[in-house]
Amino acid sequence: MNIISIDPAVSKKIAYAVFLEDRLDHYQLADSVEDVQEAMLLLPRLDLVVTEDMYNGPNFNVVKQLCYAVGEIRSLAKRFNLDCRLIPPVIWKKHHGILIKKSGTNRAAYKRAKDLEDRLQVEIIKQYAGVEILQEDLRAAVLIGMCHIEQMRAGVA
Repeated sequence: MNIISIDPAVSKKIAYAVFLEDRLDHYQLADSVEDVQEAMLLLPRLDLVVTEDMYNGPNFNVVKQLCYAVGEIRSLAKRFNLDCRLIPPVIWKKHHGILIKKSGTNRAAYKRAKDLEDRLQVEIIKQYAGVEILQEDLRAAVLIGMCHIEQMRAGVA
C-alpha cells in the first residue's frame, strides 16, 4: 500500500511521510497543505491519506485551527480521489506503546516523561525504518503512518 501520512500544524511546518509498499520512502516538512499537494503530484500512485485527528486541548483557538488544517488535508485527499483516515493521537501513541501521561504541575516530571516519549519514538522508527529522526513532527508523521500500516496488517484498520 502507498500512503502519505500527515501531521497537521498551525504555527509550525506540516510534517508528512510517504510509505511506498508499506516501507518508509521519505519524510519532509512543508510550509502549507498546498506544498504537500505539490509533493503528492510527484509521487507514484497513492492509495490513502492518513492524518492525525484532533483532540480537545486546553486552547480552543489552537484546536479550532488544527481542525481547519485537518479539513484542508481531507479536501486534498478528495481532490486526489483518495480516502482519508483520521487517527487520534491517543490511538497511534497507544498502538506504539508510548502513551505516557504528561500532565500535572510538576515541570520536572513532565519533562522526564516527554524526554522518555521522544527517545521511544526515535527508537521505534529506527527499528522499523533504520533511520533516526530527531524532529518531533516528522516522527509523528512517520508513527501515524506506521500505526495505520501495522493495523492494516493485523486486520484492525
